[in-house]
Amino acid sequence: MELNHTAHSRRCAPLAIAQLFVLSCLLSSGCGRETTSTQQASTVNDGLRHGTDAPVQAEAVRVTPQRSGKGFDASQLSGRVVDAAGNPVAAAQVALSTETIGVLVSHGKLEPMRGDATESRIVQTDSEGAFVVGERPTASFDLIVAHDRGFASITSDAFADSNEIRLQPWGRIEGQVARDPGTGGRKISMSGLPNPTWFLNKSEYRYETGYDADGRFVFERVPAGWFEAGYLIRVGDSFWSVTCRTPVQVKPGQTAQVTLGGSGRPVVGKFVAPKGYDKAIYFGNGLRALGTARPEEPRPDNYAAMTKREQQQSHREWRKTDEYRRYRDAYWHDPNWRDYTFRINKDGSFRIEDVIAGRYELTVWIEEPLTAQGRGEEISSYRGTIEVPQMPGGRSDEPLDLGQLELTMHEPLRVGDVAPLFEARTLEGKDIRLIDYRGKFVLLSFWQPVSHPERQRLQELYDIYNPGGRLAIIELGGRDTLEEVRKYVEENHIPWPQNFTGEDFKSGIAKDYRMPGMPWIFLVGPDGKIIATGLRGENLTSAVRRALEAASESKATDPGQPKL
Repeated sequence: MELNHTAHSRRCAPLAIAQLFVLSCLLSSGCGRETTSTQQASTVNDGLRHGTDAPVQAEAVRVTPQRSGKGFDASQLSGRVVDAAGNPVAAAQVALSTETIGVLVSHGKLEPMRGDATESRIVQTDSEGAFVVGERPTASFDLIVAHDRGFASITSDAFADSNEIRLQPWGRIEGQVARDPGTGGRKISMSGLPNPTWFLNKSEYRYETGYDADGRFVFERVPAGWFEAGYLIRVGDSFWSVTCRTPVQVKPGQTAQVTLGGSGRPVVGKFVAPKGYDKAIYFGNGLRALGTARPEEPRPDNYAAMTKREQQQSHREWRKTDEYRRYRDAYWHDPNWRDYTFRINKDGSFRIEDVIAGRYELTVWIEEPLTAQGRGEEISSYRGTIEVPQMPGGRSDEPLDLGQLELTMHEPLRVGDVAPLFEARTLEGKDIRLIDYRGKFVLLSFWQPVSHPERQRLQELYDIYNPGGRLAIIELGGRDTLEEVRKYVEENHIPWPQNFTGEDFKSGIAKDYRMPGMPWIFLVGPDGKIIATGLRGENLTSAVRRALEAASESKATDPGQPKL
């Protein structure tokens, strides 16, 4: 057994965040597919600490496009759907998938995507199989089609050749759960694995079903491609998640077989606090993930000499190459790839069932209990690698004992704490003191040039609230060179004060604010106390709006208060 440990924060968590599910949703009738995305906020779903607007629900409509001649509009994206024999398919669903327009494929139907998709555009073919999905996108796109007679997904380049989409027969999956965990309502969850346009266009594949007393389950009307299936278990006092996630390949018109568990061995251990830490640790909340370690990504020879933004751009370009596609397929389409989750007992001990041989990343964060205000703060974390050796026959009942695993403890700033005061010099050479902003609401935004996802939202809030003096924004950029931080600010014409916090983000102001990850935004009230923390997306906008509205209402009832 090999075991390596490093400190870990939820901001560095792998895709396992997206596998957390809410019991009340997954086990209730009719809403099983209300599961998390990596960017959706609510109880469990707040894994990345921000929310999004609800998607636009596009109604299915019948259309009669003209392919050419008088009245033909080349600006509209239109085409025809046919079956495997070339016959037109009426009443087929056709969805557009782009960087901002998304679609969910579930149980043979197309649905509006939940989460951060700003729009869903789903239409229906006419009696001749013709469709129009609206204005033709200027960038690349996918078209996804579903009908009782089959399924299709086609890229914009392939569609341009004929403006015709040919259906493939649906596949199906028959599966077996080797052990019944006795919890989770006997639920199986299945989702799509990365495909060639995974990082370009928004689409999700998500199915759920139950299994019988013998552990058998079936998924009907499954598109051709690679999927992962797993079964639901309780992983915390209020959380459930999918474990033993196993890849399965589906081919058109064929039935794929998958077995969940039944091989490998148990892995056990115990999480403990560092020496000298005498507080009780609550283990009932947070992420627990054991997943197959990814192979190291190739890097250009001059990678170390690049700036972080140059490294980021190099990585983006690599994702467009055949080399990346081979790397992606070797990882995601490996039948021996696995992802597990587990429950940590009150004393810190744990047991993970059916772990097959291989090298794994063990990622855990421990959070405070849920409150009426939502998720608690992260108070400790662990990240390490383990090696599970080969077993005769691929199975052993003897547990692999990892022993005691020491947690890294965190002491985050909480709502109600006084924001640590600081004095600094802006990039323009001006002195700035946080105490001088008493009487105003202040957004303190910690960011880095390769990751500043809320820049546009901050600009919108600044444009609305700053002119009246009600809201100030102070940003603290770092984890890169001063030159790169300054360059980013100049390129994006950011008007509010900017401070450089250093290349490691582990000293000075950044250290005082004890953030669990980056980027991170605090809302500080006129009295200098923290009102909200870890703000992202719509949560950022709504937190500012609520705070300012509450202050205005308070001012209206008490004219003696300072004007806000």
